[in-house]
Amino acid sequence: MGNQSSLGNNVKIFGANPLKWFDYRDDEPLDNQNPQNSENIAPQELKEASRLTLKLKKKTIQSSSFNAQTFPLLVSLVTESLKTTKKAALDLVCVIDNSGSMGGHKIELVKNSFNYLLDFLGDSDRLSIILFDDKTSRLVPLIRTTEDNKKIILEQLKDVEGRGGTDINLGIVNAFKVLQQRRYKNPVTSIFLLSDGLDGGAQERVRQSLESYSLPHDVTINTFGFGRDHDPQLMSDIAGFRDGNFYFVEKLDTVDEAFVDCLGGLLSSVGQNVTIKISPEKSDVLPDVKILKAYGEASMWAKEGDSYITKMSSIITGRQKDFVLELEIPVNKKELQDHEKSIKVASTQATMTALNGEKITKTADLFITLLNDTEEVKEEEEDDKDVMKNFYRVKGASVLSEAKKLADQRKYDEAKRMLQSFKEELEGSFLKNEEFIKNLIKDIEKTSKDVEPVVYQQVGKHNMLENVRAQMHQKTNLKSANCYQNFTQMDMLQEVRSKKSRK
Repeated sequence: MGNQSSLGNNVKIFGANPLKWFDYRDDEPLDNQNPQNSENIAPQELKEASRLTLKLKKKTIQSSSFNAQTFPLLVSLVTESLKTTKKAALDLVCVIDNSGSMGGHKIELVKNSFNYLLDFLGDSDRLSIILFDDKTSRLVPLIRTTEDNKKIILEQLKDVEGRGGTDINLGIVNAFKVLQQRRYKNPVTSIFLLSDGLDGGAQERVRQSLESYSLPHDVTINTFGFGRDHDPQLMSDIAGFRDGNFYFVEKLDTVDEAFVDCLGGLLSSVGQNVTIKISPEKSDVLPDVKILKAYGEASMWAKEGDSYITKMSSIITGRQKDFVLELEIPVNKKELQDHEKSIKVASTQATMTALNGEKITKTADLFITLLNDTEEVKEEEEDDKDVMKNFYRVKGASVLSEAKKLADQRKYDEAKRMLQSFKEELEGSFLKNEEFIKNLIKDIEKTSKDVEPVVYQQVGKHNMLENVRAQMHQKTNLKSANCYQNFTQMDMLQEVRSKKSRK
């Protein structure tokens, strides 16, 4: 048995021991006396800070007597930056690959990253560490990150070495056991998975394990692909199972930055279990209005009659989540009177849970002005900028995904032509001078280099998978010009980089 260190409340750390030796009902009780535990954002604050909007590419549409018309539709859930020092209390389980390929410098960098990670965790947060190679062990139970416990955690990490093969599912299942058996629960829960290796078929094994353990939907899984040799598709897929982010850590000495950036998002959580439903609204004038499609992978959306539904594990302060769909305005042959021209064509509802468990509901309706096809339009209305920026964002993610498929088939020139065509479309857009579009063009230019044959096999596919997920889901990509961080993440990342530069 490993070295035994005593903690408060009869919690013990035993070092890295076989999975079967553990009873996981030993998580350290929450510190109910600590004000942070009761200082989550109040439901009323969340209600006032969040806003749900629904927009169409154009507010005024001229009827067509012959053809249906299709327009991009944008649903946005905005959470304003709250002027508060309150942070969500967190239960975090770090699942760390310590297989043979992680030996030496790699594992030392990972161990060192905990010095920075622990700096941002307080007495009300809790951390557990799982190790895995072709076996798995729990290095640290779920304990509060008090100053005394932080020292114990770092001491336990000192003797970790690389060995054995790679079985990601074993490590993930160990994390699931920690979370399933815990007696207490902080408002926010996440798993960090870090691996540098290959593990064929692990996606399906992890998916089956998720079904078996039935963890709450608000438990996120964030993945960190360490170095060039890991399977980026595997890590991206696992992150996608639970609304997490995939970080490609190409420069190994930046693993601490990726950890801290992800942690900043978790500590900024203000609501969970978000469900957004978007519905077409039929009327006497437009009885056949419909939503034709929703952008994003199939797992993002569910259908309920004519409505589309999407879910998120959490929302964080200072961020906006946008979803793009296509709305079809049907043929209209009726001559409209002035009082008939304002028509509701869509509605949306968002439900979320505040961190204290209280339910919050937001709603929004979309009205258009429908002109007769015989009316003369005096001035052409400009397309809505927010709608079109997000349309280009999701279209860009789709183009990147298709270009990757071509590169996987070694059709590198075809992939480059596809990227070049989209770049030219952006450069010809009325938004070409917007900072967001300029940054999107930079990303496309960078990706054009990633599909060079040698580059693609080494790092290109890793970069593309990270960027596709980041753009489609507005997740952080530290290598992208459009990063989607909030102020907390930016401040925490800057603090880490400043500390590293002083060393």
